[in-house]
Amino acid sequence: MSELQIGLLALGALAVAGVLIFNKVQDMRARRDGARHFGSTHVDVLLDDDAPARLAPEASVHAAPTERTAAMSDTVSERIEPTWNDDFVAAPSELPAAPVSDVAAPVLDPRIDFIAELHVGEPLLGSHVILEVEKFPRTRNVDADGFNHGARAWEALDRDAVYEKLRIGIQISDRSGPLRADELDAFQKGVAAMAAALGAQVEWPAEQSPLTRAAELDAFCAEVDVLIGINVVAAAPFADTKLRGLGEANGFTREDDGVFRRRDDQGGVLLVLRQPSPEALSLALDVPRVPREAAALGLMAQCAKRLAAGIDGKLVDDNGKPLNDAAISSIQSSLAGIYGRMEAAGMPAGGVLARRVFS
Repeated sequence: MSELQIGLLALGALAVAGVLIFNKVQDMRARRDGARHFGSTHVDVLLDDDAPARLAPEASVHAAPTERTAAMSDTVSERIEPTWNDDFVAAPSELPAAPVSDVAAPVLDPRIDFIAELHVGEPLLGSHVILEVEKFPRTRNVDADGFNHGARAWEALDRDAVYEKLRIGIQISDRSGPLRADELDAFQKGVAAMAAALGAQVEWPAEQSPLTRAAELDAFCAEVDVLIGINVVAAAPFADTKLRGLGEANGFTREDDGVFRRRDDQGGVLLVLRQPSPEALSLALDVPRVPREAAALGLMAQCAKRLAAGIDGKLVDDNGKPLNDAAISSIQSSLAGIYGRMEAAGMPAGGVLARRVFS
């Protein structure tokens, strides 16, 4: 082989080597650029068995389940089914109670009623139950409630609703006095007859004698049962048209029984206005039946002064003694004590219980 041929072979080898080196360099550069633009330092926890131990805190959401999450998974897999008892109560997490606002307030209250529960064999319409309740003597308030299974609460009977559990009660005290033995006996016999007619089982409360409780409630009510009166006496008789004009100007309305009453926005009676004689007017405040926040005594005094100005009269109490601002202020102080006692007993003036007991 000549020198020329050897030289050409060497040059060819160098050229091939140069091309290979150049391609290698380009390939490495491309890899670096790709890693810089598209690469990731995150560990693929789906492919790498050791990945969880090496994960950074912010990547821990990709880790396999921990002991805590495994325990949670076991709990979730064991479904909590509703549990039922006589009150139709389901597990709270499965069946939340319906809002109380969707249920009519119950009529009965164990604080002022002697109550028996009735468990019926077959569901009954509220209208059927109401017919049975109407058979009781009306000497005392006798009312009934039905158990609303959906809301898990007692409610006033709905004529169109269906009930499997009922309760019926008799009020143990009102302004006629405490419940008497003969009234209690008649009520218990009536409940027995009602249960037989409805095919129900009766459950009586395990408590002290309702007659004892009735006497205690009546004694308390007697201590706070106060009626305040302010009279306006004129020098001469005045016409009925004068009374009507003055009454309406002070917010009173003459009702079907001929008596003027001033009511609040809910229809409750605040004050009563009468004409006991041709030359006198009488204002009355039934303290236990009027809410404390109504400030009815102040309203009463204001109306009395306006009435006195209208008939040229003067303010006196039931004994004919003059009433001034100092006397009215003294009455207000006494009322504060009565309101406080009623509230402490859970029977605030003007509330549902007070209106029932003081009737």
